[in-house]
Amino acid sequence: MDVPSKLTFRLSRAVDIVRNHDFIQVYSHYDADGLSAASIVAKVLIRAGKEFRITIFTSLEEESVRVIKECAYDCILITDLGASYIKELEELNKSVIVLDHHVIHEDSDKVCYVNPHLVGIDGSSGACGATMAFLFGISMDPDNWDLVQIAFIGITGDKQHLRGISGLNLYLLNEGMKRNFITQCEGSLIPPGQISKSLFYSTEPYIRGISGNKVEVDVFLKSVHISGDKDLKTMTKNEKRILSSIIAMKLIEQGVTLQAMIEVSRTRYYLKDWQMDAESMAELLDACGRMSTQGTGIAMCIGSNDDLLKAVELKDQYSKNLIDATLKIDREGIKELENLQYFDSTETGLTGVLCHIVMYYIGKPSKPTIGIHRSSVKTKLSGRATYELLDRGVDLSLALSESTKIFGGEGGGHNIASGGSIKPGTEEDFIKNLNMIIGDQLSSARSR
Repeated sequence: MDVPSKLTFRLSRAVDIVRNHDFIQVYSHYDADGLSAASIVAKVLIRAGKEFRITIFTSLEEESVRVIKECAYDCILITDLGASYIKELEELNKSVIVLDHHVIHEDSDKVCYVNPHLVGIDGSSGACGATMAFLFGISMDPDNWDLVQIAFIGITGDKQHLRGISGLNLYLLNEGMKRNFITQCEGSLIPPGQISKSLFYSTEPYIRGISGNKVEVDVFLKSVHISGDKDLKTMTKNEKRILSSIIAMKLIEQGVTLQAMIEVSRTRYYLKDWQMDAESMAELLDACGRMSTQGTGIAMCIGSNDDLLKAVELKDQYSKNLIDATLKIDREGIKELENLQYFDSTETGLTGVLCHIVMYYIGKPSKPTIGIHRSSVKTKLSGRATYELLDRGVDLSLALSESTKIFGGEGGGHNIASGGSIKPGTEEDFIKNLNMIIGDQLSSARSR
């Protein structure tokens, strides 16, 4: 598909705004998609000879909006955030551009608002924040097509490729391949990297009894006669076949669905300038974001080899934290209500990432997963569903938006992945209310 004319017009308007300002204040999200989007914008502005500053938020809430309102600069560009606060952004006596992909609440004449939902494209699967930032980039200058590689880091980081590339992302893929910036590669259940290390840290897939257990990793590899020093590039076809078959059997015994395994062994997208696939780059960005070193991730995407090496080191620590948190949840178990399952991540953090792991590898795929992270100021929430649950009527964006308001907070996002916050001390009542709302969604869908 081509870029719809309505989006093209808005992108052209965004370009005109930026060209009329010497300094741009950029705000973005801290996950792989948000950091990819910020990196694209940074590269575009550098090439255009503009000065800029980037500020990263973990979420866009009232405090973040206050920071934006107090910005001293006349031009503000927001990526991968903003959909929930368009009215507040309209109040600013500044030039404001929002390049977002989350569910829209309203359109705007005053804010230059570019969102795929405005033209009927699903922002949870057909365009992410990095997609929109990239479209802004090539609208600014067609020579920015090389940045499609960074866009694919965001696309895979946002997991928009799980059921195949679609929407505006498909336009980026087709054109990126035509220009030789992206190559499609066959996927595998075998995690990438040195196999002994990658199996130990593996949470995608999380293999119960092997992931996080060095002794069992060594025993497992010895049983299939594969050296722990090997990786996907150095294994023979027969070694790959044996290893992937046994991993598949272990996942089936664990209760992992066929669809989840198909998604894990998905196509990979190899990036010319990094000699690495997009998902591996997204993991590095995620590590930078979650370890509060977002600048390292952005510098890596802009082209700093030193920061790329730093990101690799950060990823090792992040992987250790993630596997420890995953093992803790698997050991302690999760709680269930009729229509959802939930866990507490207050001690470990990483709530959103853990939600995905629990949804696919630990909990029941038939129930949406909610992660709860408590603090004295506010309790943060993350929710994950599956495409099968969406087909049955679940919409986490609507459910969390409605339920968080009742308990003194706010929420939203995508139908399949959403988040929010509530007042401390209301967690149990909130979960009961959310369980009821999701039950109503399922009942309504069944009656149609």
